[in-house]
Amino acid sequence: MAMTRKDYQLIADCINKACESYNKIEGISTETKFDYVHGIVSLRNRLASELIETNPRFNKEKFMEATFKASEIENTLYNEKWEGKWK
Repeated sequence: MAMTRKDYQLIADCINKACESYNKIEGISTETKFDYVHGIVSLRNRLASELIETNPRFNKEKFMEATFKASEIENTLYNEKWEGKWK
């Protein structure tokens, strides 16, 4: 059975929620939080590449848009590093 748009949306939602949960992790450095989020974003990128292989109709651009929150969080943490806000 092929995956549907609903399945892809569920995956995208899970990726975003996983990245948003970094704020709930206490007692670790911002650098570690960045590593956590970066790992999820890297997984998302790999997953998108693999999904194209399994379904030629898979729209990687739409998937990336649906998981924009993950990239946004990663970029925010990365920018904090360059602004000297990492503890």
